Amino acid sequence: MRIELTIEQLVLTGVSAVDADPVRSAIETELVRVLALAGSSAFTSGAVPSVRVAMSATPGAGPAGFGTAIGAALGSTVTSGGRP
Repeated sequence: MRIELTIEQLVLTGVSAVDADPVRSAIETELVRVLALAGSSAFTSGAVPSVRVAMSATPGAGPAGFGTAIGAALGSTVTSGGRP
């Protein structure tokens, strides 16, 4: 199975420029993990124009922890058809 996910814009308010790359990397890593674990029935073809997710991150988890929480929330939303 081939999965193609394009995120045209991701807005993270309050993330410093120094933390941007580690956050991005952690998001990608977690999305790959979550999507790889999902069964093929979790996916539909077609675009989802906008996704809002609810998430929580452990205080003090740093950029990697924050990115992992974002990736998990996005992955969960994508595999549920765009519903948070």
